[in-house]
Parts: sequence; structure tokens; C-alpha cells
Amino acid sequence: MIRGPISSILALACSLARAAGWGCSRAAPRPGMATLSSSEMKSTELATRGHPGEPSPPPVLSFRAQELPFRYERGETGAAWPVETTGGGVGLLDYDGDGDLDLFVAQGVPLPVGKSETPPADVLLENQGGGRFVDVSARAGLTSKGYGQGVTVADYDGDGDPDVYVTRYGPNTLWRNDAGRFTDVTAEAGVGDPLWSLGAAFADIDGDGDLDLFVANYFDFDPSAAPFDRDPQTGAPAYGMPAGFPGTARRPLPQRGPGPVPRRHHSGGGGRHGPGHGRPRLRPRR
Repeated sequence: MIRGPISSILALACSLARAAGWGCSRAAPRPGMATLSSSEMKSTELATRGHPGEPSPPPVLSFRAQELPFRYERGETGAAWPVETTGGGVGLLDYDGDGDLDLFVAQGVPLPVGKSETPPADVLLENQGGGRFVDVSARAGLTSKGYGQGVTVADYDGDGDPDVYVTRYGPNTLWRNDAGRFTDVTAEAGVGDPLWSLGAAFADIDGDGDLDLFVANYFDFDPSAAPFDRDPQTGAPAYGMPAGFPGTARRPLPQRGPGPVPRRHHSGGGGRHGPGHGRPRLRPRR
């Protein structure tokens, strides 16, 4: 379920709005919404409101919970693996070039990875207009690649199609988009990673005009040792705090052959490597 994180974000948005002297109100769902994971999702509207006597009110800023045909697979083990508390990253992209923003969602799988014979794949939701989204994952070539966490989007190969990099608990995936059809080119690009990765971003880190890749790994844990904490009153398995785990280190990647893909791993500064803090990975193209 991803209801909790969304609710937290909306609550934070409301708090910030009130602190700024704005209003925060809930509105009924608009007709024609698709279904996310349950009917419990509610529309939330955050609006700026002017004070009495003002000549014109400030513009309205609205956050509305759009229901979508997607349910994140947390893969709950019953032993409170830390990875169960993260995941379900979303990327916005016009994957088919029709002018509408579509949604790419990193999907989880039952844990441990490999347990299910038919694990779900990452999800691509095509924007049909009018607030309607359709799952076109299979048609677009997406297959199961493991326990998804985060999503970052960029046209890394410069062909005009937005490509997608998915971080995972386990090897990450680079999906190359060719006219709306996705191909796993992780091995070719040399950007897989066996560690637990959360965030990632494409950027021209070295100023050479090419998009480089920055990947933030999290921490390491031994699944066989779970649970790492227990509820003091009930004894039920509980998730340990990140500070109680060792951060994961960088690993060098071999130089790759020529081509429009990230090819070399360079260690970079600015990462904190200690309890619960992963080191960043910089993969500039040369």
C-alpha cells in the first residue's frame, strides 16, 4: 500500500500552507477517476487564500490525489525487512511522444526476490487524457527485474525518447526507450548495482555535454538476522532504525567500449559513509 506515504506528503503540504497563512481543505473525488489500490483514497485540495479586503486573491495551488490502476507490492516477509518501508518511486515522462505526461512506477516483488514464479514488472501507465490512465506495461516491453525502489527519467542516449533508470533492492535497471518500446540495456551500459539503491539522478556532472548518472545506495542488512527490532509491548517484529546498520560503499565498474551510454565509474566526494548512510556512485560518460 502506498496510502501512508501519500497521506504524509499531503499532511506536510497542508502544514506548510497553514504556516504561510493559506488554507487547506479536502474536496470530494472528481468523477471518472481510475482506481489506485483502494477506495479509501480521497482528493485533497491545497488552496492559497487572500485576506479580506485584498484587491485580488493569490493564485490557487491544488494538490489532488489522482487514483490510478496500480498497487505497490511491498513483499512483506513478516520479519520486518527494512526494505519493506521504502519503494514505489514514480517518474513522469511522455514515453510515446503524444504530448501527454505518462507515469512510470517502480514495482516491488514478493520477498525474498525470486520467491514468486510470476513476479510483477515495473508499471507504465499511459495517459489517455481526461484523468484516465491505462496500464501498457506488457505492450511497452516491461518485464520483472526485481524489487523496485526509485525512478529517474532522462534521454541519456540523445535519440529524443525519454529513458528510465530504476533503482532496486538488488541490481538496478536501465530501460532504454525506442519509440515507446523499452529494452533492458543495464549490462550494455554497465550501470547495474547489486547493492540496495534508493535515489538516482541524471546530470552533466563533468560539464562535457553528456548526461552522467548519480546513484545513492542505502545501507546493508542480513535478511537472515531479521527482525532487527521488536515492539517493546507486543514483541511483534519491528523495523530497525537506519543508524543501526552499516552504510554501503562504492564499487568500481570496468571501462566500457564506445557508445552513447554511461561507461566508467568514478568515485566522488560529498557522500557520507557510516551507520545507515550509503555512499554515492558517480558514473560519468567519457
